[in-house]
Amino acid sequence: MNQPSFLNSLLHLKCPRCREGKLFINKSVFPLRQLTAMKDHCANCGQPSHPKPNFYFGARYVNYIFLFVIALIIGILFAFLKGFSIHDNSVFLYFTLTIIFLICIQPWEVRIAWILYLWLHVPYDPNWKNNEFASSDQNSI
Repeated sequence: MNQPSFLNSLLHLKCPRCREGKLFINKSVFPLRQLTAMKDHCANCGQPSHPKPNFYFGARYVNYIFLFVIALIIGILFAFLKGFSIHDNSVFLYFTLTIIFLICIQPWEVRIAWILYLWLHVPYDPNWKNNEFASSDQNSI
């Protein structure tokens, strides 16, 4: 049996337990009102998408880390390509470009942060077809 890859399943927003089922209701991030609308459970393996009340509150911290790392990478690239100087507006240009870029990628980044946060709490089960999901599994999360 061919095991689905971690990165491919993560980027396609698949279930962490089976790496096959889709968890978000809409494939697209638009409309933004339904950006985080998820199915109650995975259609393939039965893994709940909301293991606990307010479970995704912690995904905000994953989101902050992503945004910081992306801003840092942009800053390093900007420093090598343009350079920072106190004699021109390069710092202002860096902040402007970074803020615009981060606002543009925010919907996709939020979804990836939510899925990654769920992946941190739900292990991959290569034998998920043989191991039915039990409600007691949810208590270990």
